[in-house]
Amino acid sequence: MSVFKPALKFSIALSLVTASFFVQAQPSNLAEATISTTGFGNLKIGMSLEEAQKALGEPLKKLGTAADAACFLTPTSNERLVLRVRGGKLVSVDTSSEQVGVTRSGIRVGETLEKVRSVYGKDNSFKESKSPFDQRPVTTVGAGANQVALAFTNGKVDLIRLGTSSELWGRCEP
Repeated sequence: MSVFKPALKFSIALSLVTASFFVQAQPSNLAEATISTTGFGNLKIGMSLEEAQKALGEPLKKLGTAADAACFLTPTSNERLVLRVRGGKLVSVDTSSEQVGVTRSGIRVGETLEKVRSVYGKDNSFKESKSPFDQRPVTTVGAGANQVALAFTNGKVDLIRLGTSSELWGRCEP
């Protein structure tokens, strides 16, 4: 029996290391990353930029130039994900790709406004309005400190953004 103990210990250690690797190997899991009011897969609203980069497992490219707000883009060509940071903390995450992310209720970029209404329409926090920038239809879900917003073009979701309620419609300065 003692012959198997070292092998068992090695197997358990290998399993733990492998499990840890798969939790941090986020880029390959972005397609099925769950979007909620608290986060996007391993990304959590309020985490530091360093923590966000570690959660994604890849370097980020800075897009914004403003001193107090900056946007960062994952460099992978088929997984478009924009992170907005203010005061060193993650305040919003956007996806504009059908290949990246799905809400807890199964909505992703490309879904119709009718489907979104059928999924979220009975939620007390569901609201329909217009984007403050381009007046396109948007819906928001979430009544607390964070919300998920879906923006539409031609009746289909073309952007999913989660973020703090106060920063949900902030902009990235070029």
